[in-house]
Amino acid sequence: MFAVLGPIVFEVLDSWEMFESTRKYSYAKHEVMQDVPRLQWLSPDLEEISIEIGLQSAWTVPQLALDNLVLLAEAATANPLAMGNGTLRGWFVITEISEVHKQLAADGTPIAIQVKLKLREWVRGVEIDPFGPPIPDFVPLGLSPLPEALAGAIQLALPPPAGNPGGIDFTTVDPSTIVRAA
Repeated sequence: MFAVLGPIVFEVLDSWEMFESTRKYSYAKHEVMQDVPRLQWLSPDLEEISIEIGLQSAWTVPQLALDNLVLLAEAATANPLAMGNGTLRGWFVITEISEVHKQLAADGTPIAIQVKLKLREWVRGVEIDPFGPPIPDFVPLGLSPLPEALAGAIQLALPPPAGNPGGIDFTTVDPSTIVRAA
C-alpha cells in the first residue's frame, strides 16, 4: 500500500505523480502612526494538499477510480490521510477534483485520466468527537485562589491527610474553601 485516504487505497502503480503540501500562517497587520506597521501572530492556517494521479487502464479502471474519488468528495466528510509507512498526515476533506482525459478508446471509454485533487485539513473538535472529554454546561467547583494582597497574610491550613499519604483528596479539603467560580 502506498497511501490511503479514508476508504480509498492507493497502490504503487496508481500512486501519486505529484504531492504538494502548503501551510500558511496568519498575522494581523497593525498600522502605526508615523512608523512602520507591526505584525501580530494569530494562528496557523489549515494545511492544503494538492495531489496529481495518473489513472491508466493497464492497472485500474480509470472511470471507476475517478467515480470513487467523486463519491468520497460528495460525502462531505473528513477522512484520514495516511502514508504506507504509517505516517498519519491528518484528517482532510476533498475541496476540488479536476480531471483531464488523456486517452480515450474508440467508444469514448477512458483509457488514461489525469486527476488533480485538492484537500484541506479538517481539525477534529472536542464538541463533535464522541471519544473526547465532555464539555460541562456549568462552571466546575474549584478551590478559590487567595487575592494577591492577602497571600502573605493568610495561610490555608489543611488538616493532615487522613489515610491518603499521596496528597490531597476530597476528604482533606475543608468544604468552606470550595467555591463556585464566576
